[in-house]
Amino acid sequence: MGCKIIETTLCTSELAFITAIDFLTGEVLINSYVAPTAPVTNWLTPVSGITPEKMDAAVTNGKAFRSNVDARHALQTFLNCDTVLIGHALHHDLRTLDLIHGRIVDTSVVTAEAVFSNFAAKTVLPRVWELKALAQELI
Repeated sequence: MGCKIIETTLCTSELAFITAIDFLTGEVLINSYVAPTAPVTNWLTPVSGITPEKMDAAVTNGKAFRSNVDARHALQTFLNCDTVLIGHALHHDLRTLDLIHGRIVDTSVVTAEAVFSNFAAKTVLPRVWELKALAQELI
């Protein structure tokens, strides 16, 4: 699962795009824009890849969820208590979606724990890599 965010006049982390893929089959479950609910103050294009033009086209062509709530409901149709969410820095995505899920594999945490294997379970890890840096430095 992955989410991209933008900043609006109401929120500094508003959901703008959501992707969910079935890990076992590779089937794309969700791959959609999410229409902003307030005026956008920062598209965060270098990070998100989202531009006003892309969002406008998605909304105009009916290729965008109308709200964060609609996106969350669409995702929840694929979730149950046995579903494992896999992603990078998932706490950001889950917070943006206002979603709590008990079974996750977060590659940012897994990587940090592998590199700093001598840390106790409740210790704050000295570094957590962003996905781009992880790919460049460790893969």
